[in-house]
Amino acid sequence: MNPLFRRAVLILVVTLLGAALAGCGSVHRGYESMLLLGDVQSGAESSRLKNITEKPERSTVAYAVGDREHVADVYQPADREPRGTLVLIHGFTEHGRRDPRLVEFATSMARAGFTVITPDVEGPMTMAVGLRDARHIQDTLEYVVAEQDGFATEPVGLMAFSFAVGPAVIAAKAPNVAEDVAFLVAVGGYYDIEDAITYVTTGVDPRSGRQDTVPEPRREGKWVVLLSQLDRIDDPRDRELLREIAETRLENPGAQVD
Repeated sequence: MNPLFRRAVLILVVTLLGAALAGCGSVHRGYESMLLLGDVQSGAESSRLKNITEKPERSTVAYAVGDREHVADVYQPADREPRGTLVLIHGFTEHGRRDPRLVEFATSMARAGFTVITPDVEGPMTMAVGLRDARHIQDTLEYVVAEQDGFATEPVGLMAFSFAVGPAVIAAKAPNVAEDVAFLVAVGGYYDIEDAITYVTTGVDPRSGRQDTVPEPRREGKWVVLLSQLDRIDDPRDRELLREIAETRLENPGAQVD
């Protein structure tokens, strides 16, 4: 797991566990948080939490809401009753719910007592986050709170990474699920989308206050943003050409795309 990613998760995971342990004593809550933080920090290596818990059980579920079909993995604590349910949304990764970093984190949360549901969300898997991803996340929340398979335990929370934070917030506010979502944790999301796009395409951070030297932008930034907006291009030929240009330049920044 990337060190910066892990550090952000470590900071926010205390809030997440605290929400589910609100009725417990502060000493016990602190000890459980320490175990969880240590396990997240350890990644795939040994930890105190791994030593005292059994490996969570993972299964795959397919579900449909309306005419929309989805698939997700469900992680269940193997040696205790769940203390809550967490819908966990991956960020930009072609591996979706099976990204090794997400699998590690979902497993840690299940060891800590959560039932964890990790759906595949198309937008972040194809660098094309949009409102349809909010609908997908909302579908997953609807499926979970309906307890169609009886695996959900209250409280039900939602956690999302990176650009998936925006669609997750929109999904959590949907009228038919808003009252069922007890907590929302956002890791690495953007504060202002215009500032985020300005930064990844030009290197300028509007919130840094710097007016002197502008850093070199991340070369891949504009191509990622382009891929995320292709659904706005009406002409299918233009859309396919732009996709090919972006994917070519992501693979080789110096590639000729004339």
